[in-house]
Amino acid sequence: MPSNDRPVQEWRKQAFDLSAESTKQLITVATGVVTVTILFSKDLDKISRYLAYAAWVALVVSVMFGIAVLLNLSGNLQHAADGRHQYPSVTAKGIPFLSIGQILTFGAGIILLFVFGLFAVNGHIPPDTKPITVNCILPPPPQPPPQPAGGEGSSHPPSPTKHRRRCCCCTRKPQIKQSEVPPMTNP
Repeated sequence: MPSNDRPVQEWRKQAFDLSAESTKQLITVATGVVTVTILFSKDLDKISRYLAYAAWVALVVSVMFGIAVLLNLSGNLQHAADGRHQYPSVTAKGIPFLSIGQILTFGAGIILLFVFGLFAVNGHIPPDTKPITVNCILPPPPQPPPQPAGGEGSSHPPSPTKHRRRCCCCTRKPQIKQSEVPPMTNP
């Protein structure tokens, strides 16, 4: 191996390393952004939801382009090792096209994400129209204490209502005058 050929090989190696690293960084950021926005997109209005979907699609396409770039880079290196190419290159067929596709779709996804953020912050959350069910559980009325069977020292049988307490909320019905009832209206 000639000594003047050594720096060229180092540059090629660094070019492949930098290309692969930048591709991996874009893949990582795109998947992280999609994950975070999915977690926080539960209550969105319609416009924000469509913008989020569009951003997710663009970022997922960017991730797929990035995976294709990494596969082409490794394939190019393998072809050079097998002797099919004279030397490996980051500008070999398909790699620049896929890299540009990854960068453009990533940029589009980030722009859509910013627009989504503006609409989500300024948008109105639709009101919750689900009916609410309220269940009230009332305790059973208290039982009277047991009375002696013969009523020691008493000629009268014990009165069953003498010791029974009644809850005022359970026994009394509210008295509503007709003038106090609000008219029913449909919203």
